[in-house]
Amino acid sequence: MKQIDWSVTTWEGSRREQLRRARRLTLRERLAALEDMEEFAEFFRQSRRKRNLPVIESDRK
Repeated sequence: MKQIDWSVTTWEGSRREQLRRARRLTLRERLAALEDMEEFAEFFRQSRRKRNLPVIESDRK
């Protein structure tokens, strides 16, 4: 049975673990993640537009 690392179960501990994992990513992986996040954000913008909800537009042109 795997032991639970309780230090990563708090907000602060979770954030530190996220940062540790992010530092292990290569530049290519980081860029791919940014592209994925932009696609995800655009999906939500389109979903909100379809429901006539307020949308914060991207600064990217």
